[in-house]
Amino acid sequence: MLFSVANIPTARVKCVAFHPQKPWAFLSCHDGSVSIWDYVVGALVYRFQAHASPVRAIDVHPTQPLFVTGGDDGVVKLWSLDRALVYTFTGHTDYVRSVFFHPGHHPYLVSSSDDGTARIWNWQSRQRVADLIGHRDIVMCARWHPTEELVATASLDGTLRVWDVSPINSRGAVGKVQQLAMQVLALPHMVLTEAAVGAGHSSGLNWVSWALDERNVLLTASDDHKCKIWRLARGTPRPGALLDNTASLFCTATLSGHMNHVSTVEQSTKNMIVSASIDGKMRVYEAKNHVFVGEIGVRDLDPLAELASGCSSYRWWCLREHPTSILWAAGHDSGLCLFAMQPEAPVGAYDPHTHRCYVVEKNRLSFVPVTEEGDKATVGKARPITQLFKHTVSAGGFGAGKILAPPKELLILGDPYPFVVTYHDGGAMFFVPYCDPKDASLKSPREVIPTMCSPIRVDSTRIAWLERVKDGVFLVISVLSTDKNSPRTRHPVSVTAQHLVAGGQAGRIYLTEDSRIVSLDVFSKLSDGAPLTAVVETASTSHTTSGLPSKDGLLLALRDEHSIFIYDDKLSLVASITSRAPITSMCWGMMGRGLEETEGRKAHTLLYATKTHLCYLIPGSNTGALHGTISSVNEPLYLMAGFRQCLCYMDTSDDVQILEFDSRVVGLMQAVAQGNEEDCVTMLRRLRGVDVGLALASRLLETGHPDVAFHTVPHSLPEVREYLSVSMGHLDRLDLNVSRSPDEWIQLSILAIGLGQGILAADFLKKAKRADLLAFLHSVHNAPLEELPDDVGDDPNQLLNAALLTGNPEVIRDVLLRFGLTTPARILADAHGLSFPNITQGTQPTMKISVGKALKPIKRTGSLRNYTITHVENALDELLSHDVPIDEPHTTEAEIKSAGVWDESESDPVEESVAPPTESQRQETQSTVASKKGHLFHRSSDEVFEFLTRFGIRSKNARKLLEPRVKEAIESSQDESQGPCSSVRFTDVIQAFEDSIDVLTAGEFDQAREKMSSLLRDAIFCRATSQDLGEEEREELCQTIKMLVTYVAALQCDGARQTVDSGDRGRAAELAILFATRRLRPLHIALAIKKVMAKVRRLGARSHAVALAERYLDLVELPDLRENSNLTSGIAKAKSLRDEKADVSDELLLSFSFEEHDRLEMCSMTFVPIKGAAIYCTACGAPATKACMSSECPVCHLGIFEA
Repeated sequence: MLFSVANIPTARVKCVAFHPQKPWAFLSCHDGSVSIWDYVVGALVYRFQAHASPVRAIDVHPTQPLFVTGGDDGVVKLWSLDRALVYTFTGHTDYVRSVFFHPGHHPYLVSSSDDGTARIWNWQSRQRVADLIGHRDIVMCARWHPTEELVATASLDGTLRVWDVSPINSRGAVGKVQQLAMQVLALPHMVLTEAAVGAGHSSGLNWVSWALDERNVLLTASDDHKCKIWRLARGTPRPGALLDNTASLFCTATLSGHMNHVSTVEQSTKNMIVSASIDGKMRVYEAKNHVFVGEIGVRDLDPLAELASGCSSYRWWCLREHPTSILWAAGHDSGLCLFAMQPEAPVGAYDPHTHRCYVVEKNRLSFVPVTEEGDKATVGKARPITQLFKHTVSAGGFGAGKILAPPKELLILGDPYPFVVTYHDGGAMFFVPYCDPKDASLKSPREVIPTMCSPIRVDSTRIAWLERVKDGVFLVISVLSTDKNSPRTRHPVSVTAQHLVAGGQAGRIYLTEDSRIVSLDVFSKLSDGAPLTAVVETASTSHTTSGLPSKDGLLLALRDEHSIFIYDDKLSLVASITSRAPITSMCWGMMGRGLEETEGRKAHTLLYATKTHLCYLIPGSNTGALHGTISSVNEPLYLMAGFRQCLCYMDTSDDVQILEFDSRVVGLMQAVAQGNEEDCVTMLRRLRGVDVGLALASRLLETGHPDVAFHTVPHSLPEVREYLSVSMGHLDRLDLNVSRSPDEWIQLSILAIGLGQGILAADFLKKAKRADLLAFLHSVHNAPLEELPDDVGDDPNQLLNAALLTGNPEVIRDVLLRFGLTTPARILADAHGLSFPNITQGTQPTMKISVGKALKPIKRTGSLRNYTITHVENALDELLSHDVPIDEPHTTEAEIKSAGVWDESESDPVEESVAPPTESQRQETQSTVASKKGHLFHRSSDEVFEFLTRFGIRSKNARKLLEPRVKEAIESSQDESQGPCSSVRFTDVIQAFEDSIDVLTAGEFDQAREKMSSLLRDAIFCRATSQDLGEEEREELCQTIKMLVTYVAALQCDGARQTVDSGDRGRAAELAILFATRRLRPLHIALAIKKVMAKVRRLGARSHAVALAERYLDLVELPDLRENSNLTSGIAKAKSLRDEKADVSDELLLSFSFEEHDRLEMCSMTFVPIKGAAIYCTACGAPATKACMSSECPVCHLGIFEA
């Protein structure tokens, strides 16, 4: 298949090369110029004069931003991608014919010349490394071996030579020491004279290339109108060498057919050999068997191409294939043609009733039986049915003169008769019906029917197609029979009709138009000319290339090159997907080992193949579509049928194959989509123990199936399984033996209470060793603990609270004794008539008990069980928020006594009457406690910085930058008269911002940038630590931070602009425009535009300069700016630029247009426009591209970039 991409009109193109990553084609021309074209947008990137004479050679480095040229002036020039001349290599004494970079890691390039030599240069050290001497005439081409240190040369002396250049790696100046030695000692370069020689052409050789799939195969193009294929015999080389003195070349094949000198020949990665000649033809051959495929002329690629002046015909001069895609470039007298070639798709069809694959190969129809044995399938031997008539057409999109039109599609209606074969000659489409074996006879008259689209099956005897005539577009329905007068009706349809798709039911067809899909019923007999009535229709924006109904007719799949759309029988869209790789084929199937199609189990899984993967798409009844990948593929597959765990497909060699794959995942997704619980359980059991990763679980979660997703997560990922368990509320699935922090167990218990899982909550609290919370949980359910469980911690506060909540005096006594509180334990025992052990003084430990909080348990009848509890969670949160650590000391004895507890230093309780505080004392106490206990700066420095991380202050340098502010705030907060406060005040930030604005207005950019950067950090710190700001003040502070971010980023952008290399005009222009289009105050926007608009014009971005000038003139009309003397001086220049609008042509192609100025968002780190979604600094909100993920923000230096 041949696809014309572009025909670029230029001077005669002598050589062409592709950039390996950018969509650029490099053209060297006979007029001495070099052009770079962007073939995606179809625009000239730039053109410049590289040599004073014709440029015959050009190549682009595979990894570095360099390219090299060679011309008739005898020099080789090394260039950077911005057209800066890096170095000029001199030494050749005549025309330079070819030049190529080393394909590997060595810094070499090889050139060939009319002086009879090929030379190797080191482009890093700027030295000549070696001369290859031995040819007796002009050396037209020199090429590196793709993987080895060999060079092949082709000469007009009629010979091909292969040179072993591996010695240059030891003697060529590779390292810095060798480079210095050669320069100081003036060591000579190497001279290589030994080479393997091949002779066989009757005239001079113009080109040589290496085969890509064979390390010892070469191709040559010659003036004898032929191409030859050679094999290299290396002999027995010594260690370290690649050839010995017996190495030779011998010809294995000759490709003939050209009528004049052959300029070049290359082998494609797609099993094709392409040669180009000055006879105006490119000839294509199969690489394996050397069979001629077709010819390509300039007019085949561009029918409107014009001849260059002084030329009587078109001539091809150069040819090159893209290193990573199927794109080709060929230069001729009038310019360059870009085109793509790929192998033809195989032609076949599958009949599910007879289980046969019908295949068209070499104009012969055969069938291959497919045998299903349980869950497996096998294919039999191909059996011929009939020979098809060969159809030749005149020159079309691929070829010239008469060529054979290959079949494109096959439509089977019977077994196999009747059937229809569709052809395409590159422009028109036509089909030929075969109703019985006689139609295949060479003597039988043949009906060739033109059509707009591939014909489709209506029922077992009728087909339909679209026909365009002068009166419009008609849908034609015809009966296929041996009777040549079989009925045929024509029905008018919209002129925008594109394709027909067969329905899954007899008599139902679908018509696709530019903007809709129409369902038509053609059951009844229709009179000729009668319009068809749409049964149902729907809007569509896809350009359908083919369609396929499901077996039961309930679903319809339509596809274009990169997308698939699935509709139900009401033409409602139920599923769709877009693929980056082109979609080659699709089929419906029932997936899953042992599964058969039933009422509740439909063959509604759409399998489709791309260039790289085999995938599935399943519409769901109660959820969105499910999709995924079955397997990766290394060649295009053309699917024909799918059943259970097998796929029947054809490969590019027209062979029918069976692919057996693991159907458990796709079977599970099919069961989930169709709501078949039995199949779902079956597939989950089969997947048990299989590590399928997290992608499957992720897709199931997205489509609302968390229960199924949980069972697909491998046991090797316990964290994920637990996360899903918690998310779904299935806490009983958690492993109690997993190590967790007490806080994590407590959070799980709160969640369990909210879900009504009281028993689970108790288990979690036991693991947290929180006896108080456990006892509280039991008490609110009116099921108090009779005793405290073992191993529930040793915190005295918690255990005492727990004992009190049990209401059991014995438990309380035991806890008091455990912590050495013998006096209260004795009193309690005497009060309740309990026994008291004889304890010797000092044998029990003494520990302080912190002030606790008296709780009023919520009474609830019933027992502790797993049912819904709604208000206990709030009580637990309150309990947790008032917990006091054991090691917190009391200040005075009076505080202890007023709190209603005993001082441990007294042997007996002493009652003291304490006067109640006055109202003023109570307000003062509450104010002091609230201000001191709850404020940030009554904590340690580490706690403060941990707190600041909540506000996105998370960079590595944040602590170093804010440490002085934190220390200052902590020290000032110790002053009782001051009270706790932030070291940065809101009013100071606002005033400092206005001061920095004044500095910027005065033109002190560096000073303003430093002041604003420091102020931005202070403002962020103030926002995080000031707890007394009102709503309006906080809003004003946030707006100030936003403005500071904009100003700092703009000033940093201007600083970056001033450091750009003078040769990088495009980058300098982009930085200037980005600086001038930031959302600053109007005065500063105008000053920025005034500063850069003339420079943008000089750099070559004229349309952008005009847009900036127009904006400047609008700004200076504002009342506040009208009388500004700094701005009025730029009005004349702005008007001059604005007047250029009628004749603006950009010399530079920037990454954005002037219409996008107001919408540009700039990356704060790389200063490039953000295309697509942005990420932002966690502290200041500065935007950046996704490539800056997790990097420190250069604007505030406090946060990092995150999505």
